Amino acid sequence: MVGLSELERSAEASQGIYEAYLNRYRALLAAEGTEKPNARILTYADVPLDPLTPNLKLNLALSILIGLGFGVIAAYIAESLFQGITSVRDVESGLNEHCLASIPLLQSVSPANSHAVTAIRDDPKSMFTESFRALATSIGQSTHGRAKIIAITSALPGEGKTIISCCLSHVLATSGKRTVLIDCDVRRGASAGS
Repeated sequence: MVGLSELERSAEASQGIYEAYLNRYRALLAAEGTEKPNARILTYADVPLDPLTPNLKLNLALSILIGLGFGVIAAYIAESLFQGITSVRDVESGLNEHCLASIPLLQSVSPANSHAVTAIRDDPKSMFTESFRALATSIGQSTHGRAKIIAITSALPGEGKTIISCCLSHVLATSGKRTVLIDCDVRRGASAGS
């Protein structure tokens, strides 16, 4: 009997705890929709006129700076890798030879003329003609006026040997010097028709 009464007391205590938890759960379910937030509106937000991100001015400035930086670096790399000859100074320092003259391209000086000898004949005071006069003067000064034979040659075809030979011989002939032009290229002789 004593054990039975003890078990009944324990069952009643468990039943009381269960009912207390059940009542608390029901109270929570009933109060779930009635809570009020503890918040209030201080100021209303304004509608933005410009987007916050991306910052177009900053992005434009950065892209210009980065583009210029990469452009300058690329120019320095291209200049350091270039091994050609572009000026009289390059010829004299790279080849340790004296440069007699610099002849411009006919298209850069006189785009209307298509033939070099015709350009020299028709416009004797042009920059193109003066460059050949400077070449003739440089040859005369470097040989002290004793030049009998002037050989014009190059390593590759199409570099302008024929045009320079014809124009230089025309300038020398018009200045009063006895001039004979001999084309020694037996395969591609072109000065006979010039």
